[in-house]
Amino acid sequence: MIVPEFSIGDDVLPESGARGTVLEVRPLDGGEIVYGVEDNNGSVKYYTQRALRRV
Repeated sequence: MIVPEFSIGDDVLPESGARGTVLEVRPLDGGEIVYGVEDNNGSVKYYTQRALRRV
């Protein structure tokens, strides 16, 4: 299983998307971690750890 690199409340910048805040951290069945990120417009999108970087 992959160790989560980000925590709820962290500010992140997705490779494709607007800067946002992590709202949810969830493991998938295969061990991958996905992060629910709310952007400045209020939209929530889900990303893998590889698609995010710290702001």
